[in-house]
Amino acid sequence: MALPPLTEKLLAGVARRWRWAELGKRFVQWSCWLAALFLLGLMVARLSALLPDVFTPPTLLLIPALGAVLAWLTYRRVARAEAARMVDRFQGNHDLFLTAVHLDASAGTYQERIRERAEAVASQGERMAEVVPWNWRGSLGRLFIVAIILSIAIRWLPQWDPFGKDEERQWLGRQEDRLEALERETEAQLKALAPS
Repeated sequence: MALPPLTEKLLAGVARRWRWAELGKRFVQWSCWLAALFLLGLMVARLSALLPDVFTPPTLLLIPALGAVLAWLTYRRVARAEAARMVDRFQGNHDLFLTAVHLDASAGTYQERIRERAEAVASQGERMAEVVPWNWRGSLGRLFIVAIILSIAIRWLPQWDPFGKDEERQWLGRQEDRLEALERETEAQLKALAPS
């Protein structure tokens, strides 16, 4: 037998809020880790020129995109029993909702009384934000500060070349350009010499 409608609605709402809160927390965690890696790569590229400097403002958009994908892949899914345990812990009900969720697997005459009691408690209405708290504004603020720091670092961190790697890359680029120009010139000369 299924759970009463108000109990089901309460547990579904708590589970949904918990999923979104967990997804948001994972997004913030992954984005902060990716931002730290981005900053480390930027510092290595700018201060030692060992890496090519691909760190531009548009590449900052990769951080939240990858953070969202990794958050989606790694966040913890919530079962109905976990949502029931969360409501019980919040209300201090001594596993009333958890028992209601597992009634179908139990035998006894008390099942209807448990369902009625769970429905009565659920009808009082709980705010999902109180059962599953998550301060998304603080997390979003931290991400905003991280984005500002990275933008400042991209803009004002100087390019040094203590090992001559950047100069070597520029020299190779010039040589490739010169080689392409010679190839085009050779093709043009071959076309001019070819009989029509």
